[in-house]
Amino acid sequence: MAAEQTWELLIQLRGEDKEGTKTALISWLHAHGVDSFVEGAVDDLDIDHEEPDLSRDFYGESGGDSSPLSVYSYDQTYLTEIMTQLEASFREAIDCQILSMETAMWQENWKQGFRPIPTRRFYVYPPWESPEAAGERIPVLIDPGMAFGTGQHASTRLCLEMIENQFPPPDLLRQEHKRFLDVGAGSGILTIAALKSGFLSADACDIDPNAVIACRQNAEANHVSFDIRQGCLSTEAPPQPYDCVVANILFVVLSGLSSELAIHVKEGGILILSGLLSHQRADMLALMEAEKFSLVAENTSDDWLCLCLRKNPL
Repeated sequence: MAAEQTWELLIQLRGEDKEGTKTALISWLHAHGVDSFVEGAVDDLDIDHEEPDLSRDFYGESGGDSSPLSVYSYDQTYLTEIMTQLEASFREAIDCQILSMETAMWQENWKQGFRPIPTRRFYVYPPWESPEAAGERIPVLIDPGMAFGTGQHASTRLCLEMIENQFPPPDLLRQEHKRFLDVGAGSGILTIAALKSGFLSADACDIDPNAVIACRQNAEANHVSFDIRQGCLSTEAPPQPYDCVVANILFVVLSGLSSELAIHVKEGGILILSGLLSHQRADMLALMEAEKFSLVAENTSDDWLCLCLRKNPL
């Protein structure tokens, strides 16, 4: 059950170098684990994917490089702590304020743009849409709440497509007793898709407390069960490494997690990395090759890149 109030931390840019401030601000947010902010049309929620108007500049309409950033949460204290740190770091370059609204109104405003996302094997849809259109696809019911991950973003779709391409039908998966780990789980799309396609067990982690709430609610709605932990990926090897680990996070975070990701994948297991831009391919591959991984496959969408790697025997 969602909280009655939703809180918004609105960050306005000031000064002449707003583009530079925004770049530094986004880096700061990512470095401090705040990945679920809204920047104009960053999650493509106001684009009609069936009949897109290619003449429109959605990012420009929202203010372009001068547009404010918004961070949403059910927890006012969490946003107040972020605002205090931001004001100390950026001083005169930004203006911050915390606003409140009824959760039902907030959800009504953004849900108009959340359309079902079909892939070859999966059908991701929100609670207000019918699952009947899934047909033979595996239905994945998602209400993201405050967590990043509606399935609209290219990096999420790339992960779904990589999972369906790299793993066999459910009956074969069950025979091999596959274990799945989702790092930076967001709303739980990838974990739920993995379980519904045949993985026997799954774990997930995310540093965002809203993601933990969303994952638990979406797991229940999809009649699956998995452990979701708030926090970073452990630096210690698990007792039983995973057959597949997926991390859909930006390069600035992935690049610092290469060793932790590596120890969570069993020998011969699969690591799927997304949230990468195409020009970061060589750097990411070099980091994972140093951890004894080799490239198996890759797919792209616009400038977004997803890598599939296999852990080689030591």
